Amino acid sequence: MRVTRGVFSAIAAVMLVFAGQAGPASAVPQTGTVGPFDVTFYGNGDSDGIGLLAGPGFAVPLLFKQDAPDFYQSRKEPDPPFPYPSENYCGPVAAADGIVWLHDHGFDRLPYASPGTQAEYDLVMDLAAEMGTDQTVLGTLAVDARDGLAAYLDRPEHYPGQSYAEGRGLSLDGAYPDPVDWDWTGLMLSYKDTCIITLGGLWFRWSLPENPWFDWQRLGGHYLFVVGYDLPTMVYYHDPATDTAEELEDAALLWQGDVDPSRPFYTVDIPVELPDWVGDLLPPGAQVQTELRWEDAIAYGVAEPGTWERDADGAWTHDANWFGGAPGGVDACAHFLERLTQPVQVTVDAPVTLGRMTFDCSQPYTLAGAETIRMEVSAGQAVIEVVCGGHEIAAPLDFASDAALLLTGDIELSGDLSSAPGVVIEKSGDGTLVLSGLQSYGPGTLLEILGGIVLMNTDASGTGLMADADLSILVADAELDFACDQHLDTLTIDEGGLARFTGANVVVVKHLVMNGIDLGGVTLTPEPATLALLATGGLCLALTRKRSQAA
Repeated sequence: MRVTRGVFSAIAAVMLVFAGQAGPASAVPQTGTVGPFDVTFYGNGDSDGIGLLAGPGFAVPLLFKQDAPDFYQSRKEPDPPFPYPSENYCGPVAAADGIVWLHDHGFDRLPYASPGTQAEYDLVMDLAAEMGTDQTVLGTLAVDARDGLAAYLDRPEHYPGQSYAEGRGLSLDGAYPDPVDWDWTGLMLSYKDTCIITLGGLWFRWSLPENPWFDWQRLGGHYLFVVGYDLPTMVYYHDPATDTAEELEDAALLWQGDVDPSRPFYTVDIPVELPDWVGDLLPPGAQVQTELRWEDAIAYGVAEPGTWERDADGAWTHDANWFGGAPGGVDACAHFLERLTQPVQVTVDAPVTLGRMTFDCSQPYTLAGAETIRMEVSAGQAVIEVVCGGHEIAAPLDFASDAALLLTGDIELSGDLSSAPGVVIEKSGDGTLVLSGLQSYGPGTLLEILGGIVLMNTDASGTGLMADADLSILVADAELDFACDQHLDTLTIDEGGLARFTGANVVVVKHLVMNGIDLGGVTLTPEPATLALLATGGLCLALTRKRSQAA
């Protein structure tokens, strides 16, 4: 993306004025004047205007939605334009940006449109119908925008049962049950399946020289499509009121007032010329004060049922912690995704059966508790996938079906580990698997290590007795580290396989297989440095110290 830069004074910003919804009057405490500040505007040329809601200072955005569309509410070509007045369509136009972005990023059951096309017109008008956009309220109410997006995404041809739209602020009769905040915005924007539209409002109040100020009243608002986030004070957006970078003359600034629970929004006092019809309602000589407020934000997108949604510790069985309710059952899926700003522990407070678990988060998830997670599928392999990060399953884990551990990130199984007889557990990927819980396998269980590292911190027999050595291990193009004494049924070192002593004093196996040859029962002990078992012709003792002495 080509980036051009220009710096503008935010004190003259008026981009949130006279568009979108009108609202009821409400008494709101006054806040002090903020500014002026200099903020930075970005654009990539002809059709990708990017503004920002910002505090003082500048930094590169930490989170950014690449190639986000930027539809224009006052479109001129081709016919027909959006119904007059087109400014009322900022809500569905901003929402359409996100729908097309989702289409381009894996959710192709949603429609695609490009600016200036009939498809764009159809998409925006379809969203407007769902969101209740009309001239009666001069735009789209926040609660209607949220509910309309939820209905649109949940259509049978789109993603029924997998979609969501949730909001912060959602101003109605002056009530703000869940205020917009920076942390929530950044968290939601980080989701790979989420887009955000945000609503700023113009508020004003008036007085006469001999009278105090009257209550604040809301005049209107404007929707924006959020495309970036920068801790702690910047939100980057596409503005439906501009269709090219060059048309944006001022950057909009919304700033948080004093920390006050009664003032749960971000605001700036700013001089704005009110429309004539408002001035006509005021008595001669009236003084007017105006504010711009960042009032509402709506996050919408598509998520798999069984996705953990709570950015805090919680119980597995509490349905509200999950999108679509708590998962469970043969073939069921549980997803632990980039929903966190902190490490989280999920307590397994009842036995649960799953066919798949996916971990894809830079913050660690820990599944804890005394109840067992049972991996079982009706056909094929159960799956535990770690896309990124380091995670832990401290609850007991039982493999009732064959399983694939797909690890590009790392995971530790620190709870009791068990399996049904004859189960094959296949570990692949460059990530590390750590086994540190009590192990107890059914006869004939096989662990195939086909990539990365497996660290054995506990004895696979569970008891330290050969009579209970039911686990066999195959290592190929991977590394197996013995951190404690081991008792195994069969150890097979295939091409590219490496087994190392990293803490064990003895490894006893009923069968040692090298290059396809069964060498029978073997007791392996380490040399002073490391014992390497290679599938390149036999046992290779890495006698580092002896070789150094010989040299």
